[in-house]
Amino acid sequence: MIGFSRTPRRHVGIFLCILCVWVIQKAEPVLAKTTTEGSLGLEALSYWGDKTRSSFFSALKGDWRGFDQGNLLETGAEVNFLLTVNNTDFSYLEIPESYVSTSSLLGFAQFQIGRKIEIWNKLDDYWALGIWQPRFRWDYIDPQRVGLIGGFFKVNTPHFQFLTFASSSFLPERGANMEYVDGRYVSASRWFSGLPSQARLSGVAVPIQYQLVMPSLGQLTSHPGVSFLARVGRIRGFWSSAAFALKPMNQLLIGYEGTIDLNSQALDVTLHPRVAYHQLYSLDAGYVGEKWGNWISVLRENPIRDITPATWTTQEVSDALALSTGVDLELYKTNGDASKLGLSYLRVFGGNALDNGPFAKASQSTFEPRYPFINAISIKFNTHVPWISSYLKEWSSELAAVVQGIYDFNQQGSIVTAQLKYSFKNSFIVNLGMDVISSDRVSNDSNGDFFNRYRANDRVYGGIVYVF
Repeated sequence: MIGFSRTPRRHVGIFLCILCVWVIQKAEPVLAKTTTEGSLGLEALSYWGDKTRSSFFSALKGDWRGFDQGNLLETGAEVNFLLTVNNTDFSYLEIPESYVSTSSLLGFAQFQIGRKIEIWNKLDDYWALGIWQPRFRWDYIDPQRVGLIGGFFKVNTPHFQFLTFASSSFLPERGANMEYVDGRYVSASRWFSGLPSQARLSGVAVPIQYQLVMPSLGQLTSHPGVSFLARVGRIRGFWSSAAFALKPMNQLLIGYEGTIDLNSQALDVTLHPRVAYHQLYSLDAGYVGEKWGNWISVLRENPIRDITPATWTTQEVSDALALSTGVDLELYKTNGDASKLGLSYLRVFGGNALDNGPFAKASQSTFEPRYPFINAISIKFNTHVPWISSYLKEWSSELAAVVQGIYDFNQQGSIVTAQLKYSFKNSFIVNLGMDVISSDRVSNDSNGDFFNRYRANDRVYGGIVYVF
């Protein structure tokens, strides 16, 4: 799959239109509220594996979130940016949400238009799989959820909620910046998974020269989709939901064709991004209590195969069934702040498939798998550090820690993340963290294994942020 990190003009246009509505609405007397918050700070990030690639980045990082509720309209938006000092190719601008809707003060039904984040399926959201809800994958360990773009109709009552989505277009998931250099696509990002530089033909290794044939913006985005969700239950207590969608996959698939250049003795490969559809079905249920909650989630994906020429070698996906369950516990409180433990298990059947075509390999796919986890467990602990936090409260400060571990039994790989945050007077945050990816398999055992593919991306990071 290819990630595109340039923010489309249509995306920015929607945000600017909604910003204009927000400014106009400020002139009318309102009964409700306006909230804005954000942060701006400096961050340094260092990878300590694979020194042949860029390993240190320093950046200015910021985000802003705003919500305005008026008598007739509501608007909401979120903007994130990263401006790297030592490598501008690592920078990004992302708008996860940007929408305008009728006001909830008018009644229990709302019409919304724009980009809106909703939880369509619990396991997809918890594990950040990107099957239902798209992601911004600048960081593969912690991908950012972004909303679908289109029109929404929502019914919200104390016991029943209904949500429908429809759109005439879509935006594929975006990821790392890339550029074309000497017949290859390269990126400063450690999460960009480059394609092979050589191929073996009749037992002889020959270099590969790539060319990307990109569809026009209209051809890429003009693909309609719909999604429906019904939920029964209050905020607390037992709840259940069911959802269905027919829409484009959030990830672009790839097809490619190759020819031998007799003059250069190289293999010329032409890449063709593809938009494929899928049907999604989900059932969720759970319980939310005062100090604990649990949930179970089922997700079924049925891809719809697009039509491609027989001469192409194509990235393939298969029917998938994902099952997950989880529990969230409040362990204790420190000065009113709760420490929480979250446990979850995920099992995926199907989904990832071998390539098909003249250059397909018999044992593995050339491309990154759409389902990074197959048979995995997740443990997350979030705490305001006891005793230390009690002492720091006297100076309006606090120390928080977050530790998470994921282990996949089938892929024999793990991800461990840890972060410390020191907050001072609710205005400044100093953070320090590390992420470690490990795999028990040999380095060349499986190119398609998520853990094996990115095992060299262990890193440490730190920064200081002003919160407003």
